[in-house]
Amino acid sequence: MSAPLQANQSLQRLNLSANELGPQTALSLAALIGTNQTVLDVAVAANAFTAEDGKQLREALEDNRTLRKLDLRLCHVGADNQASIAELLHSHSSGMDFNQLGMAGMLIPTR
Repeated sequence: MSAPLQANQSLQRLNLSANELGPQTALSLAALIGTNQTVLDVAVAANAFTAEDGKQLREALEDNRTLRKLDLRLCHVGADNQASIAELLHSHSSGMDFNQLGMAGMLIPTR
């Protein structure tokens, strides 16, 4: 993802699901999540992410208080990272949507 996308102040939804994305994209996505405070909904389901990628996404979420939904279904980001991501999304926003995480498309209600 390019720097202009990270700096975009009108982006609210981003869907990159099922695009055969891997670790390099996860790094860029983590940078986007960490810096862009207008994006509300990110869908990256069914991509080739790893547990390390999940850790980077989780760390990026520590600085993002606006993201309401992160769809990581069918991404192998690791159960610990999934739980941490759900907790962060839950603690950072009010009126939050369901967060879609996990291999089985498990929906985790956060509020």
